[in-house]
Amino acid sequence: MLLRDGRFFTIAHSGDNPQADIPFDQPLPTSPAGTLSIAKRDEIAARLDAEHFFTQARHQADPRAEDGAFVVLRARGAGGEHAVVWENVEPPLVEFLFTVAP
Repeated sequence: MLLRDGRFFTIAHSGDNPQADIPFDQPLPTSPAGTLSIAKRDEIAARLDAEHFFTQARHQADPRAEDGAFVVLRARGAGGEHAVVWENVEPPLVEFLFTVAP
C-alpha cells in the first residue's frame, strides 16, 4: 500500500498456511517498509499509464503453471480504482514494482 505522503507498506503470504485460496494470512504491518520520494511516486504513476494498467485484465495467469506465486496491485487513478492479479506471470510493470518495494 502506497499512501499519498509516500509511505508504503508491503505484505507477503507467510507460507505457514497451506491453503492457497487465502492470499493474505497476516495483517498489514503497522510500520511502513519505507517512504518514496515525490519523483519515485511520479515514476510509478507514469509506469502505470505507460503500461495501460487501468485497462488491463483483472486476472492474468499462466495456465501451464502447477504452483507458484501471484502479485496483487490495486491503484486509484483518474477513472477510479483498478486491481490486477498476476498469477505466475511477471510482466515489466511487476518487475519494476519489485525494484521499488522488494
